[in-house]
Amino acid sequence: MIKSKSTLTTKGQITLPKTIRDILELQTGDDVSFSVNPGEKRVIMEKDNDEDNIRVFNLVDVFSKTSPIVVTGRVASGKTRFVKTWIRNYKSMGKVGISDPSGEYKDIFNSGDRFININFDEFDDPQSFIEYLDDEEIDCLIVDEVQRARVDLVEAANKTEREMVLVGQLIKRDLMSKIGDFILVEMEGTSELSIDQYKSNDLNYRTYSLLKGKFDLGFMSGKSDE
Repeated sequence: MIKSKSTLTTKGQITLPKTIRDILELQTGDDVSFSVNPGEKRVIMEKDNDEDNIRVFNLVDVFSKTSPIVVTGRVASGKTRFVKTWIRNYKSMGKVGISDPSGEYKDIFNSGDRFININFDEFDDPQSFIEYLDDEEIDCLIVDEVQRARVDLVEAANKTEREMVLVGQLIKRDLMSKIGDFILVEMEGTSELSIDQYKSNDLNYRTYSLLKGKFDLGFMSGKSDE
């Protein structure tokens, strides 16, 4: 992580250090956005790409209330960065439990108490898992590398009213058959993605395209997390 320092003037202004301006590729006249979670003395600043960011993440946020979100894509396509940006800056408040077998979300866990690291291996059965989620008051469950996850725990969580995000290069067929309707976010490159709705019809799915194309997504600038 690169850190820099600036001094607040009597007018409430600061000068952005050149290092930060270069990383964000900021030019004179560019807009920047600031976000902060209540209770945390930590501010996130981004080059403002609000129009496309809001369009994409608001769509995901709306559908996450009623269907699991499945985020797929090849290695280094931006899957993890997509999910991190959503839960940090666009996800409504609430506790987020994250199954993180590869340690991709360490920075998220360090950013606030509302993010909880969950180890699936600690649970003997689905009932103990659901009791844990209830006791911790977890509103949203994120399962990274879902191809390695326990299907019984994912299926049990999907039957509750909490939101769920499944992330991975490959989603198991037996898992797909158990989660019913879902929203697929497919990362197709550093600026291209598609969002489709899959409606279950017995053993088959009907697909409805919600969004597709190239987007100026500020979270995709720089090196991918994957």
